[in-house]
Amino acid sequence: MLHVITSARGNRREGTIAQFYRLLESEARENFSKLIERKKLKPGEFEMIISCGLSPGEMIAKEAKKHRVNMIVMASHGRSGLPRLFLGSVAERTLRCADRPVLLVK
Repeated sequence: MLHVITSARGNRREGTIAQFYRLLESEARENFSKLIERKKLKPGEFEMIISCGLSPGEMIAKEAKKHRVNMIVMASHGRSGLPRLFLGSVAERTLRCADRPVLLVK
């Protein structure tokens, strides 16, 4: 299980920006814990990774390669038109960057 926190350029270790990233990481861990409990997953059945980078799609592809996963499975919002143009698509970027199969679930 991977969650990517999109980082802004600059030093995340100083002041309130560091607090903001700690809050985002804490929320991600809490959401993972709820998912683990809801799905009744046992230790050893999964690995929880929280990563930080400028491009979530690129980070997903990088982490998949690093951890030698067989397939990337991710949700897609299915946006089209102007929302997609302005918001971009993490799923599309992952498809372009990944060197392994990607399964998109809508």
